[in-house]
Amino acid sequence: MQHILIDYESIQPTSFKQLDVKDCHVWLFLGVQQQKNLPLQLVESLLEFQTKNIHIIKMPYGGKNALDLYLAYHLGHILALDPQAKIQVLARDGGYDRLIKHLNQSEIVSNVIRVVDTVAQLQIQQQPKQSDKKQQAQQSQKKQLSQKLQEKQADKKQQDKNSVDKVQRKQLKKQRKKRYKKSYKRALALLEKQIANSRPKNKQSLTNYLQDKLPDADAAMIEKIIKKLVKKQHVYMEQNNKIDYRF
Repeated sequence: MQHILIDYESIQPTSFKQLDVKDCHVWLFLGVQQQKNLPLQLVESLLEFQTKNIHIIKMPYGGKNALDLYLAYHLGHILALDPQAKIQVLARDGGYDRLIKHLNQSEIVSNVIRVVDTVAQLQIQQQPKQSDKKQQAQQSQKKQLSQKLQEKQADKKQQDKNSVDKVQRKQLKKQRKKRYKKSYKRALALLEKQIANSRPKNKQSLTNYLQDKLPDADAAMIEKIIKKLVKKQHVYMEQNNKIDYRF
């Protein structure tokens, strides 16, 4: 929303015809000497705005910088309600510049300026023309279509990746199963050939022995081989993990 704050003591505009009456608030700050009458042309111009968009602030007393302080207060109040508001201060008093510079240096406020002469110098926030609206709608539609296409392509790519991953996992599982069978047969053959007294005496020594003899088998596979040896009753686990062989 656009806000025009006017220091009427220093600048007395007579018309606001170039302003957008729908999306602009006019704040007219009147000093003690300006409250008795206003130019008819100015009043007629203000009547073009919605009532809620016209704010007439009358100073209850005079004094140096009294109006400036009122205007600064309302400027801060507007920004507190809407930090993104576009605010233009119409005043010849350069004292506002330090306040405006301070506000624009904050993280969220950057749309406050001072206009030093007339309403004609205001940076008017123009409403988009009908052709511009149509063009914006077309661009928005193209952007949405492009985004949907990118999402579909990303989904397809992910599906292809998942499909490849699934095939790879299946192949790896098949290879591991084959390696396990081969390792189990070798473990069984090695233990059968060994002299009874030279076989590993407990589970830990058997694990170490198989890890040394079966380089293709990881720890999980070694554990699985030992469990199968027990299940097939080739190995019997006694207390304290001592082992008895039955070949």
